[in-house]
Amino acid sequence: MTNVENDGPPLTVEQMAGALVALGYFQGENTPEAHAYYAARHKNLELYRMGLLNSLLGAVQAEAMTADFAYPDDEEMQEVWPGQLISAGVAENDLLQANFIAWQLWRASFPLSVFARSGAAGPVAVAAAYSAESSNLLTTAMAAGFDAVQSGDVDSVLTAQQQMLTLARERLTTALENVDAYLVEIEQRQG
Repeated sequence: MTNVENDGPPLTVEQMAGALVALGYFQGENTPEAHAYYAARHKNLELYRMGLLNSLLGAVQAEAMTADFAYPDDEEMQEVWPGQLISAGVAENDLLQANFIAWQLWRASFPLSVFARSGAAGPVAVAAAYSAESSNLLTTAMAAGFDAVQSGDVDSVLTAQQQMLTLARERLTTALENVDAYLVEIEQRQG
């Protein structure tokens, strides 16, 4: 997968904490001493930084989710949704855009797969996790196709795509098997 890179310097922990404070999601002190303490608790500064990035992402996603549900019209969403592609620097490049979307699917499927492994999740969560993983694989295969066109290395990419598509099909099949088994269980309970 081609990495989407930020052209500027990485955000500092102070900048991220400041953004979280502005959004009302950070209760700690935004001082070098406090950040050094939190970094030590997280084993190192980079892990702490990644934690702050995830907190900031979660805060922004919560705000976006609230806004999305307030305006569920698809046409309106098509007008505003590209803002995230522009901010990510991927709007003008099909390969980078496909990789960005594949990353978003991976980010969504990861906690879903953790949830699906919990004892209380049940077959619907398992089916959703396999389906999400399949969507990530399909989007990654799509990105590989864009990469092949840009690099001119179609043969090796076709082999990689074949492997991704085979695995995606297996995940979809498992998802359908879980849905079918649960539908049978529902019918038995109703009958």
